[in-house]
Amino acid sequence: MSRNNILIAATIAVVLITGAIVAYFTLSGDGSQTASTPGAETASSAFPSAGGETNKPGELPNPVIGILDRNTILTATKVGEDVLRQMQAYTSAARDRLAGERRSIENEARAMSSLPEAEQAKRAQALQAREQRFMAASAREENILKASMATAQNEIGKVMGPIVQDVTKQRGINMVLDRAAINMAVSQEFDLTPEVIKRLDAKMPSLQVTLVTPK
Repeated sequence: MSRNNILIAATIAVVLITGAIVAYFTLSGDGSQTASTPGAETASSAFPSAGGETNKPGELPNPVIGILDRNTILTATKVGEDVLRQMQAYTSAARDRLAGERRSIENEARAMSSLPEAEQAKRAQALQAREQRFMAASAREENILKASMATAQNEIGKVMGPIVQDVTKQRGINMVLDRAAINMAVSQEFDLTPEVIKRLDAKMPSLQVTLVTPK
């Protein structure tokens, strides 16, 4: 096989592989993983770690611990489910926008293998340029979805923060731990999650998710 044939074959292989990877891995799933996608950290900042007790200088308060399941709050609440439903629709629309171009690039790459060597070399460069544009478009779609989810979770966090503070104050709690960080069984009496979900459902049952284009 000549040097040109090797380069062309490599180009076709890269186009077929990267096209499928970008389209179906960067935008794969139904949006349910967004609980751990960018923005979850923002929402978790609303979780207080201390209850405002006054102690003498250098003296630590006796810990009164509560457990909060952040992932459940961001997915199982009414507003969490509403946000995920909208993100699923946005993700499907993004996939649809990319699918046609991805198939076209793959079909052209396959068809090139049957062309004369000179024609393959001629088309290889143009095909690479299309693939690069496709990958850039895929990255833009992915970044928009991530930024939109982060913004939505930040809005939930703004409402959830005062709720968590009220619950911890009422129970005299001065330390809140994230359930995901505890690798052991925990008694339900420590779990603040049901009460926080109940209050968040009442106060914020839904949220309109707006697509955000990162700067």
